[in-house]
Amino acid sequence: MNLPRKKTSQINNLMYNPGDKVTFFRNQRQFTGIVINVRDKSVLVEVTPADAEFLQLKNYYTIVNHKKYEVI
Repeated sequence: MNLPRKKTSQINNLMYNPGDKVTFFRNQRQFTGIVINVRDKSVLVEVTPADAEFLQLKNYYTIVNHKKYEVI
């Protein structure tokens, strides 16, 4: 019986999963968020309402390239 697997991405032999806490830089400022979705070259990250307002986002989500964040 095949059970559904949790979606992960392996980049540079590291595994990234939804729910991981990440940190990234935008506009010379550091932000922290939670990975919501993993894609081939990027992740969808949920940020705080205050960070979303600062980044002028219409919602609380932003896309971050795998090369531009660190899992904490």
